[in-house]
Amino acid sequence: MRTTPNNTIPYAAQGLIDPAASLNLALDTVDALLQLEVLNIQNDPPGSAINGDRYLVGTGSGAWSGKDGQLARYVADPGY
Repeated sequence: MRTTPNNTIPYAAQGLIDPAASLNLALDTVDALLQLEVLNIQNDPPGSAINGDRYLVGTGSGAWSGKDGQLARYVADPGY
């Protein structure tokens, strides 16, 4: 999948019967970046999160292994 050069926002895929899925993925990424505020710096996913919660990954472990310094956001129902 091709992405934008600076923020790796996915481009809508060409030739799809239903382009909404790739567009929704791009909108979800833009939504995460528009108001960049994190609740905490964490090394692993929290036990519970609320839709839209954002975290900065410290030294990633578990599901966040290898994601050091990246933004992690919880989305209850991504819709794609």
